[in-house]
Amino acid sequence: MKVIFLDVDGVLNSLDTKERIEGYIFVSDDKIELLKEIVDQTGAKVVLSSTWRRGWYCKEHIDHPNESDRQDIRMFDALCEKLHEFNIGLLDYTDDFGLRGQEIDAWLNNWTGEPIESYVILDDMSGRDIRPHSRFLVQTSLGGGINKKHVQRAIEILNIKSL
Repeated sequence: MKVIFLDVDGVLNSLDTKERIEGYIFVSDDKIELLKEIVDQTGAKVVLSSTWRRGWYCKEHIDHPNESDRQDIRMFDALCEKLHEFNIGLLDYTDDFGLRGQEIDAWLNNWTGEPIESYVILDDMSGRDIRPHSRFLVQTSLGGGINKKHVQRAIEILNIKSL
């Protein structure tokens, strides 16, 4: 199985994104179309490594969410609905406990499903924050989000057996 570790802010949106949800920058259809291109060309599954995963966690683990939790859940639900419009589902999410690279490392080490043949990380964080997986990073930017160049690089990484 091929996996895309997906950050949201700086990948599916940018500083120019007009769409808003509860006053926060949401996601752009044109950016999701670029993600869809990667998914369609590689068959990769999407694992949410973004802070947007908090809503998923809250839905599954908090019996009596406070207002902040409920807001995270609403934003996560809106993200899922938007991704669903493009036939993109989320396989899983990484745990939130440290640097993004450590979280991805833990997910890879704990995954018990179909064997992972390759993966890519779509994130606007630096390679330093993604260690020990920096070579699988396609670094986007908050200023622009994902673009065609990033799509091509992600497809190249996913089509090379990385494990």
